[in-house]
Amino acid sequence: MQYKNLPCIARMKEISELIYETCKTYLITQGKFIMILWGVIAVIVVATSHSASGARASGSADCAMILFFSLVGIAGRYGVAWFGIRVKHLRQFRAPRSPVWEESLTRCMQFH
Repeated sequence: MQYKNLPCIARMKEISELIYETCKTYLITQGKFIMILWGVIAVIVVATSHSASGARASGSADCAMILFFSLVGIAGRYGVAWFGIRVKHLRQFRAPRSPVWEESLTRCMQFH
C-alpha cells in the first residue's frame, strides 16, 4: 500500500511533518553520540586486547572482527529506527478513516 497516495487532513499533515522533523533531528543527534561512544569503547577494546594478547596476530583479527560486527549491529538498529520514523510519518494521519471520525476531527481542529 502506498501511504503517500492516501488522503489526509492538511492540518494533521503539518503536525505529522513537525513530529517527523523532530524525530529526525533527535535520531541524527543520537547517531553522532553513539558513534563518539563507540569510538571511546573501541579504543578501550583495542588497548585491552593488545595488552592481553601480547600483540598476537589472532588477537588483532579477533579485535577487528568484534569492532566490525559491533558497527554492523549499530547500523542495523539505526536503520530500523530510521525506517520506523519514516513509515510512521507516512502512515500517520493518512490511513483511511470513517466519515464520522473525520467530521469530528475537523470540528475539533476548528477550535484550535
